[in-house]
Amino acid sequence: MKRIAILFLILIAAISANSQTFVSGNIGTDSTWAIGGSPYIVTGSVTVNSGVQLTVDPGVIVRFQGGQALVVYGKLVASNATFTSAKDTIGGTPAAGDWAYIQNGYYNDTGSVTLDTCNVKYGGSGGLEIYDYLGTATLIDCNVSNSSSVGLYIVGTGAKANLSQTTISSCQWPISYVGSGSVVSMD
Repeated sequence: MKRIAILFLILIAAISANSQTFVSGNIGTDSTWAIGGSPYIVTGSVTVNSGVQLTVDPGVIVRFQGGQALVVYGKLVASNATFTSAKDTIGGTPAAGDWAYIQNGYYNDTGSVTLDTCNVKYGGSGGLEIYDYLGTATLIDCNVSNSSSVGLYIVGTGAKANLSQTTISSCQWPISYVGSGSVVSMD
């Protein structure tokens, strides 16, 4: 009986270790990407609709296939998560620009992005890794790196970026600022 229980636990651990969740399209209701579904593979761009919150739990890895983005018209809250290339795996060869960007808001849709102790890397196929268009993007103790061009792009009248203990590195331009948005250091 003890052997059966041990084999069962080993089987559950093996299944959990190989789990992955493929995502694309619109998120129309409050949702959570939990560690049990990690890594989340973005096969087509994901849009968080206005009035909707996507929570990304600690330890979750989100891997983007080429040219794909996460567009936030509602709210994104992530803590201790990694947003990276689908090629960022053991034996893989990730490179700057492997995926598009995380976009906050657009025209009439004010978004809200809060990244706390997150890593965002190897994006920027459209030239940007985090694109703050309309709304507030808050990055606390984050590492943004390896963008093909701009690490954090702030554009638009209502764009505001709050940065605290955040490092933006290995990008052609760490921050690019267009228009009358604002950057606030919370340190």
